[in-house]
Amino acid sequence: MQQLVIIRGIPGSGKSTMARVKYPNHVHIEADMYFEDRDGNYRFDRTKLPNAHEWCQRMVKANLNKKYNVVVANTFIKYWEMKPYLEMANKLQIPVKIETAKGNYESVHNVPKEVIERMKNSFENSPQT
Repeated sequence: MQQLVIIRGIPGSGKSTMARVKYPNHVHIEADMYFEDRDGNYRFDRTKLPNAHEWCQRMVKANLNKKYNVVVANTFIKYWEMKPYLEMANKLQIPVKIETAKGNYESVHNVPKEVIERMKNSFENSPQT
């Protein structure tokens, strides 16, 4: 049965690793992928963050429409940030599993500690985590 898995958590919590290790047969998509060049170099640009999330949603939808299992791993600090994914899965009648990554690793994207702390303090629990 087709599935959408949403992995959420603060930077450095292990979202990407969880997606790759726990769901190796799912198409893995993250907004951060938008900032990678063809050589895999990461070049974050805060001004393009809305574009990255739109791209991520389009990629998830396209892969769900192709009948692939998909795992999307983003911070999803606020529950409403998952809403577009929940709505697309609901429309396509695809079950959704929400998981929270809770590891404590260094952020691979060098997110400042004060930003991580702010995200940690405003993290909303979701019904399925």
